[in-house]
Formats: sequence, C-alpha cells, structure tokens
Amino acid sequence: MNRRVDRSILFPGEQAYRQFASMIAWAQRETRMEITAWALMPNHWHFVLRPEGTRHLSDFMHRLQTVHATEFRRDSKTSGNGCVYGSRFKGFVIPPDRLLRGVVYVERNPVKAGIVRRAEDWAHGSAALSGDGLRSPVVVRLPAELERHRRSLLAQPLPEEFESSFREACMRGVMRSPASERRSAERVAEALRRVDQTRRQRRTVSV
Repeated sequence: MNRRVDRSILFPGEQAYRQFASMIAWAQRETRMEITAWALMPNHWHFVLRPEGTRHLSDFMHRLQTVHATEFRRDSKTSGNGCVYGSRFKGFVIPPDRLLRGVVYVERNPVKAGIVRRAEDWAHGSAALSGDGLRSPVVVRLPAELERHRRSLLAQPLPEEFESSFREACMRGVMRSPASERRSAERVAEALRRVDQTRRQRRTVSV
C-alpha cells in the first residue's frame, strides 16, 4: 500500500488510472510478480502480492514507483517539486486464515469510499479485471475453495473487527491472525501468572 504525499490526488482522471495499470503490468512482467488482488484509489493504491522474497518485493515496488513518479511529474509539469509518494511503501504478511478477507478488503475499497456501489463496477482493480498483462496486470486468483466465496463476500461489508485490524496492519506493518492473537494473549496471561506466583513466594516468610 502507498499513497501520495499529503494525501493529495494521485490519479486525476481515467487516463492516469489506465497508465498506472499498464505500469503495474510492465513491472509484473519485468519481475514475474504474482498478483492476487489490486485496487487503485484517487490518492493511494493497494496490492495483494505473492513475492518470492523481500528482494523480489522491493524490486517490483522500486520499478513501479520510480517509473510512475517520473511519469507523474512529467505529465503534471511539476518536475522538481519533490517526492510524489509520502513513503517507500507499507507491506505486511497476511496470515493464510485471513487471505480471503484481505483480498475482499482490497477489492471493496472503492465501495467503502462510496465511489461505486459494487466492487465489480470499479474498472481500476481486480474485482472487475483478471488482466491481459499489457493494459492491466494478470491476476492469479485464489485457490478454488476460497475463490468460491470471494464473489459473495464482495457483496457485503466486512466485519468492522477485520477492517480495523487491516487498517492497523497498514500502519504497523504486521497483521495477526485470530490464532496468533490468542497465542499472544495466552503468553501474556502465563507471564502475569508467573509474576504473581513469584510475588506470593516472596511474601512468604519462614519462621
């Protein structure tokens, strides 16, 4: 995920959206990046990617953002006005048990923002496009058992608990699954139990 500096408009019109989609396809071809979902918004974008490693992800993002920033400044006649993006980019690992909802979260972004009524109506994302590899990136869909539920989930809002955890993950760079959150809570509870036990032992005085 990344957005334009100061949350300014990143895509001022249809042509800007289409150009960026073709840049994604170019970066995908250059790096052989697997893309599971994507959505472009007026001042930011989201991807769900399957990189082979950290360097693979960095290579893809560097190519895409560098080319786009150069083209953006040229087309808007604002060369020399500083950075286009507010930061490098923000990425985090989506646990397997949250992958389906992660994809739906990304594809429902235009609906959440009130731009369209249905995710499939937004022409600048994977809900509407599987991609041809030239004008837009090729999307590798979810495994069949998950893909069966994707369309139905796109038609309804996600639970607020999940949406808030996804937003927080965008900020802190990590998303925890319910299982990992439960294990973390159990570890904290066990640590507190041991502290209490130690305190009780220290209060015990032998006479």
